[in-house]
Amino acid sequence: MADTDKELEEQVPFDQHPLYVEALEYLEEGQQARAAGKLEELSKLYPGEETIQDLLLRLQLRGVFPADEEVQVPRPPGPSWVRIAVMTLLGITVLLVAIVGFSFAYETIVVPTATAQQQRLELEALRLACEQRLERGDLPGARVACAEYAEVVGNSPEIDDIFQTIEAQQALSDLFVDAVEAWSRGDCEAALPLLNEVEGQSPGYRNVQQLIEDCRQLQALDVAWEEAQSLRQAEDWEALVSTLLAIRAQKSDYKRAQLEELLYQAYAELGREEMEGARGDLEVLGQAIGYLQEALRLRPADQALAEDLRLARRYVAGAEAFLREDWEDTVEYWEPIYLAQPNYQDGILRAQIEDAYPRAGRQLIDEAQGNADKIRQGIFYLERALSFDSDNEIWLQERLVAQQYLAGLEAFREGSWAAAIRQWASVYASRPSYQGGTLAGQMETACDNSDEPDPEVCPP
Repeated sequence: MADTDKELEEQVPFDQHPLYVEALEYLEEGQQARAAGKLEELSKLYPGEETIQDLLLRLQLRGVFPADEEVQVPRPPGPSWVRIAVMTLLGITVLLVAIVGFSFAYETIVVPTATAQQQRLELEALRLACEQRLERGDLPGARVACAEYAEVVGNSPEIDDIFQTIEAQQALSDLFVDAVEAWSRGDCEAALPLLNEVEGQSPGYRNVQQLIEDCRQLQALDVAWEEAQSLRQAEDWEALVSTLLAIRAQKSDYKRAQLEELLYQAYAELGREEMEGARGDLEVLGQAIGYLQEALRLRPADQALAEDLRLARRYVAGAEAFLREDWEDTVEYWEPIYLAQPNYQDGILRAQIEDAYPRAGRQLIDEAQGNADKIRQGIFYLERALSFDSDNEIWLQERLVAQQYLAGLEAFREGSWAAAIRQWASVYASRPSYQGGTLAGQMETACDNSDEPDPEVCPP
């Protein structure tokens, strides 16, 4: 029987067990004691079933119930799908309650907390915007940003301090603007007191220190400029150049056009003065050339000054050739100057070229080696020399010999041997090595080819 009950327990739910059915029947008949007995047996078969234990407990406590209170007997549960539906609905209900609870908690706790945090962040952003604009010196922007901040936090000592700071900085900025305006138009007399006041109120404010230094430099330059004007009136050109160069070194754009004009005048005057007083002194002329070059850098289109420079350079080049006894180069450099200005260098050039012409003529003839062009050029220079001293026997003789040689050379080239011999006879007799021995060779050729050679000149 016990094994049968055990098998039955494993096969059917407790509410369908015969003992449970019998217990319910006894309860309906009012036989609680018998019903309790059946339930005790049933509880042994289903020890973990709380419904059986609950019902059994109620019956055991029957004595404490009022006489008219009916013991509620659990009914067997409905089919399994009903239980599933009920449990599902119960789960949905619990979920909805949880959702409603979470929503309520979110609205009452999370949302207010997030809103407060957002408000704090926005307030901090307004405060930072106000401070940053003040630090940058953006006073119009600072007024707007700080006003927005003040509107949120309301009146406070902090807000009062902020706006007092803005007003103080605005006053300082206005003072600085006035100083800069005066500085920009070059009125340092008005600018310096304002700049010093700004520096006194706020040391290191913007570029005030630099502007003060600029103004002091400008005042010093103004003094130097006045000194330059005085030097110009006194025609102290050398001192004027030194003063102007010092001004330009300190500030290259100071009165630039006026300074360069004055500097040009000083260089030009110095150059001309040095040239006029040089009297052929190459060192002095070198200084003059330097001054003229500087003047022309400032005014390249000055043709008169450019011509003075050209002549001075030619003279120096001719003088250097004179010193190395290159007479041909000497005359080539000096002759254009002499033709343009015969009294150049107070007449020094005239005396020098008088000496150079005969030297150049004789040098060209001596080095010609029978070159007709060089001999003609030499004759030309001898004639130039004779224009200064027409009775100079030496130059006359040199010219005559050269002319005779050229006449014989022309006949020689034409094959007129007898004519060539006649022209060369006197030259050869007095200077057998004339033209570096070229004449001797030419004379021999003429004698060999002549039908009637002169026995005095052409030995048999």
